[in-house]
Amino acid sequence: MKSKLEEKQTESKQNERMIYLLILFGIILLGSLVFGICASRFMFPLNLGDYYESFIWSPARVAIAGQNPYAYSISPPYIMAPYGYVYYLFIGVGVKLFGLQLWFGRLLSIVSVLVCLWSVKQISFSITKDKQASLIALLSCIALYPVQLNFCVQRPDFTAFAFALLALQIAYNDDEGRRKFFVIICLALAFFCKHTITLPVFVAALLYWRKESRLNAIIVFLGTILLCGLGMYLLNITSQGGYVWQHFTHAGRLDFKIERVIENLLVMLKAPATLVLIAGIVITAFFARMKNLLSFNFSTIVKEGFTKEQVVVIHFLIACLLVLISTGRFGASINYYLEVSFTGSIVLSLSLHWLMQNHKTQLVQAILFLLILGGSFQMVRVIRGEYFRWKSLPYNQEIIETVNRLTPPESVCISVFPDLLTASGREFHFDDWLEYAVPWSPELNEIFKREVATGRYPAIIWHDSISEEKFQGYRLVRMKTPVPEKVHPVYLYVRDETK
Repeated sequence: MKSKLEEKQTESKQNERMIYLLILFGIILLGSLVFGICASRFMFPLNLGDYYESFIWSPARVAIAGQNPYAYSISPPYIMAPYGYVYYLFIGVGVKLFGLQLWFGRLLSIVSVLVCLWSVKQISFSITKDKQASLIALLSCIALYPVQLNFCVQRPDFTAFAFALLALQIAYNDDEGRRKFFVIICLALAFFCKHTITLPVFVAALLYWRKESRLNAIIVFLGTILLCGLGMYLLNITSQGGYVWQHFTHAGRLDFKIERVIENLLVMLKAPATLVLIAGIVITAFFARMKNLLSFNFSTIVKEGFTKEQVVVIHFLIACLLVLISTGRFGASINYYLEVSFTGSIVLSLSLHWLMQNHKTQLVQAILFLLILGGSFQMVRVIRGEYFRWKSLPYNQEIIETVNRLTPPESVCISVFPDLLTASGREFHFDDWLEYAVPWSPELNEIFKREVATGRYPAIIWHDSISEEKFQGYRLVRMKTPVPEKVHPVYLYVRDETK
């Protein structure tokens, strides 16, 4: 007969195998759903339904032509460029080679998210040395709503984080500092894809801040700051001060509301996988009292630096704090939670790794099951959104046909979705229309009103149907196709030639 010890060992091996199979099942299931979402978005011929894809074309065209996209905020074609110059160059390559299309940027997003997922997995493995734990980090990323929502979208978020996480993945394993200059370059590229990606610079310095590599930490931190500072200086002088004005002076005017913080937080908490992640970390904290993760000893830190476990927990906690501040600003959305999602997934993998080491395998199985269930549920909701997006296509196609019929060929118009104009062979001004149409920037708002008042634009595609008073000299054209539901609707105003 088997002894109790042998029975426990056999049961433990069975539980570990069950955990491994559960992780693989979750990755395959969620991965299949992700593939379906990406296929839908990749093939969709128009903007994906929010004001963030085709407005990137204007600064991308200017950047790839060797000009500064931050120099045209107050002169035609009236470009506001909220993202980084490097990202505009990437999109500009696609525009240069293939014309105005969205698939190139979406493909870039897919490649970038694969780099992000691989880097998260590698960071987890570098800390735990456990393949299962690293796969849990990968699974958690796919299950979280901010990651799901931004798959295959022409946005800079994943591209910026791809560089940032790649830099951190190297820093977690670069004990001798041999690849520190590559880390500096990746961190600078991340910043010049999206300017809010700054926390990884401090995290990388913390990782190098060890007794034998203090100089490497200083080189990484100051090197990144200097490289980014040089790039900002060059962009500013070649835009006649437009770069600093857009990203600091103008950005500082964006209003902050606590209601937005709460709204975005509730969106995050309504996603079941978020609650599972929080529960997994809190349960581990209860059992472990966070001794292995947060046993800070100031004198030890001064002498030897932070452990890798401590660094990733610090990164996660600071990211949580910063996102609560940043999501209160106008224009903030759930994509601001991406850094929290990546770092939280790594912390969850450390948590479940600790539980497995302490033979709480059934608890781990329950958490993983709920994570997969929550991620799948949220993914189904995202897929439902894809259905409504395709359902809106006939209405948008009628908008395109009507613009083609009622406006002169190759004319310049205004649209909240510029792709609806370019599909008709028209050009557009005011790419990032929100920056011009809202009143927090009097200069830009006045320019927009003045240009519209001239009547020089044959058509304006707007976000509401009650702006005829705002657009004097224009009339609203009703479509035969019903206005679509569950997506941002658009309405066509054309110049009223009878007035």
